[in-house]
Amino acid sequence: MLTTDGVRHFERISEPRMLPETVRERVNSTIVVNKHVSLPGRGGVRLVARRRPGGEVLGWTFVFDEGLDPADPGLRAQAEQALEGVRRSMGV
Repeated sequence: MLTTDGVRHFERISEPRMLPETVRERVNSTIVVNKHVSLPGRGGVRLVARRRPGGEVLGWTFVFDEGLDPADPGLRAQAEQALEGVRRSMGV
C-alpha cells in the first residue's frame, strides 16, 4: 500500500477477500481525534489526529469544508485556534 506521504507498506493478509475491511479497520485504529469544528461565519474544519501503531501521536490534519480556501491565512489562524481548544479539552 502506498500512503499519502509516499511511504510503501507491505503486510501479509491471511484472508485477501477481507482486504477492504482490513484496511478500513487499520486506518480507523490510527485515529485519535476526528472532530468537526465550526469557524466564525465561515463553515468549519475537521481536525484529525492520527497515531502510529506504537501509540505516538503522528500529527494533526485540517480538512476544511468545501468552498473554503486552506491557503487563507485568516482561515488557517482560526483553524489553529480551534485546534488548540480541542487539544486542551481532550488532553491531547
